[in-house]
Amino acid sequence: MKNILLSAFLACYAFILYTSCASQQPVTGGAKDTIPPTLLESYPINKSLNFKDQKITLVFDEFIKEDQIKTKLIITPDDQNKFDVVIKKTSITLDFENPFADSTTYTLNFNSTISDITENNDAENIILAFSTTTYIDSLSIAGSIIDLLTHEPIKEATVALYQANDTTDIFNKRPLYFTKTAEDGTYSIENLKNGNYRLYAFQDKNKNNLCEPNDEPHGFIADTLALTYNIDSLTIPITRNDVRPLAQLTSRTSGIYFESRYNKPLKDFSVQILDSLKLPNWTIEANLTPDGRGIVFYPVSNPKKDSLQIAITSIDSTYNQTIDTTYLKFTSSKRSIPPFKFTTIPTKDEQILEKTTFTLSFTKPVAKNYIADSMRVSIDTLVQHPVKIDTIIWNNHKTKVTINTQIDKKIVANEKLRYQQLTDSLQSDTSSLDFKRYSRIKKLLDKVEDNYTRVKLPKGTFFSVDGDTSYTENIPLKFINSEERGIVRGTISTDYTNYTLQLVTNKYKVVSSQPGTSTFEFKNIPPGDYTFRILVDDNNDGVWSTGNSLKRIEPESVYIYPEFFNVRENWTLENVEINF
Repeated sequence: MKNILLSAFLACYAFILYTSCASQQPVTGGAKDTIPPTLLESYPINKSLNFKDQKITLVFDEFIKEDQIKTKLIITPDDQNKFDVVIKKTSITLDFENPFADSTTYTLNFNSTISDITENNDAENIILAFSTTTYIDSLSIAGSIIDLLTHEPIKEATVALYQANDTTDIFNKRPLYFTKTAEDGTYSIENLKNGNYRLYAFQDKNKNNLCEPNDEPHGFIADTLALTYNIDSLTIPITRNDVRPLAQLTSRTSGIYFESRYNKPLKDFSVQILDSLKLPNWTIEANLTPDGRGIVFYPVSNPKKDSLQIAITSIDSTYNQTIDTTYLKFTSSKRSIPPFKFTTIPTKDEQILEKTTFTLSFTKPVAKNYIADSMRVSIDTLVQHPVKIDTIIWNNHKTKVTINTQIDKKIVANEKLRYQQLTDSLQSDTSSLDFKRYSRIKKLLDKVEDNYTRVKLPKGTFFSVDGDTSYTENIPLKFINSEERGIVRGTISTDYTNYTLQLVTNKYKVVSSQPGTSTFEFKNIPPGDYTFRILVDDNNDGVWSTGNSLKRIEPESVYIYPEFFNVRENWTLENVEINF
């Protein structure tokens, strides 16, 4: 009996040891696998004719896996034919729910949907074409997608092709043919039928093959493409451009205010009173809400029992316009009024010139202002001087003001000298109160840098339509040292008559701009790398436009200078020639 039990134990132990040794383990050591799977065969064979099956199979030279193939596989034309996926070691089979359409050439671009199971190396350039009839459509469209304002290539953009007689577009229907751009922004759509098409491009952030116009940059070719031969080098610039029709959503009281809301941000608005009989009793004060999607009306001293019929003309960034009639009415409310705030440009600690423009933006319309009497240059609480103001320009809604000023660059140095002279004049009476006061101010001034200044807007400089006052704002600033900056000068040769020249950083941030002329000069430029961007007013209407795909209006031209150049301290870069 013992021998039997011992034999059984040894047999069981040997089996466990064997299976343990025989189990598959990841291969360790050796060179890393960097070779992608190679396609050995496919069903159907590429460029097959009269294909009637509903299954497609690819066979590779190593074990494979798929990655989101149901969403990433590009099938054109797109007929929404769903499929199941079966992987068996080195093969993958797509089993389609419905037969393929008759007399149609299909192209399947597998992109990065198939990889090996060891190092996730993607199978490269796996494209399969076949036809359900006796011939394969062979026309193609190729080109590149670029950013409108930088001309840099856009990778993984969707390039979408629609039949010209299709009244839908990228905003409400998946395209018939589509592809994705490569790393360098290039694209190619192949195996197309001859015919008339419309071409779009967009960044499909949510990967639904539809463009969200309020969030996803897009562009298009306005002309219909008559495809009778291959088209290449077709470039589409794209940019974010909310072309949805502008629409008023609601119009109603909100606390003590009245608010009109819209489906997208507004660029501007105007109000017309329609009931002239009530005109003497009403004052219209209004402003855009912080999100730009609404217009808030303020009660001022308007009656709360009556209503006033008004027409609101609203305009968005693409110059869509809507005119809506509503009845303006105010009610009492215990809801507290929002605070009265403003922002300034330049902001704190920026560098400025002696001639400096300040722009103040307010959260409510301004009813009263005392800029000329209140605006000060202050070094400390004891040394203050009025700011010399050249012009004060308000916008139509009294919510933004532009103040052109002149501030003495030597104000700190002059004050230091003045108090030095005052203390020197009282050296014979160092115990006097004046000497002590002057000495104390001089010590404070000695700690201040000569290029420092501070602009002060005291409390009460502005009063809003709600009757509340602005808070005290101190803006510390420094004067630009011209010796630490550079100058760029040059000439422009072009046949265009209206354009704007922009000096931009290597990140395409605008540093300075000026209307286009035959010569240009940019002064006080911080050291760094720059280039030029030119916005061309093609239709000479005085406004550069990003276009409107719904109206088939392409964006106006943008020229990017072909190279970056370096601006150095205390240096003038001259004789720059721009030809476009």
